[in-house]
Amino acid sequence: MDAVWEGSRGLHVARLEPGTGVLTGIRPGQVKISVTANGVTSSADGRVSLREAA
Repeated sequence: MDAVWEGSRGLHVARLEPGTGVLTGIRPGQVKISVTANGVTSSADGRVSLREAA
């Protein structure tokens, strides 16, 4: 099954690896990702936040 992954445009808040679907946060902000497989599209909104040091 082929899947097409897309991320929101604009500032680079996160990096999406289309081959695996892994989303890696880069800087704080909001991101929207979508995947289309077999003609069906699903989307999700996410937020990248700073994590406090231990």
